[in-house]
Amino acid sequence: MKQYITGLFSGACLVTSAFLFIAAKGHPEIIKTNEIQIYDKTTGKLALHLFVDDGSGGLIVSRTDEKGNSSKIVLGCESNGGSVAIYNSKNKIVGGLVPDTNDGGTLTLNNEFGENRCYLGADNNNNGLIQLFDSYGYFGWQESGKNN
Repeated sequence: MKQYITGLFSGACLVTSAFLFIAAKGHPEIIKTNEIQIYDKTTGKLALHLFVDDGSGGLIVSRTDEKGNSSKIVLGCESNGGSVAIYNSKNKIVGGLVPDTNDGGTLTLNNEFGENRCYLGADNNNNGLIQLFDSYGYFGWQESGKNN
């Protein structure tokens, strides 16, 4: 008898789920929000933040340890394209992949203080370009991918 009740209950759940999915498919305005936050069960700290604001969206995946040090990865999408930013425990950007002003992609690598030390992208003529900077942030070296 217990198996019949379990089967009946399972069947009712499946039918209810089917009706909910069918109804939600026909009415996309049923679930509307501009922000979802998920917290770590153990630490109580924010671990995942999904948001939309004025046509732009993003996802922040973060980690905070017991000493309060936090690091995060930010995935964003704005009018000029998508971006990825990697933050260290000092909340400084140490790496990023972003579109440049000509709609090309750039990769930047920074030191622990968020200061640019390496740029990989395209020059004004769409040739590949790499630039390196010294520990003070002064320009040090560059090379273009164009054959001379």
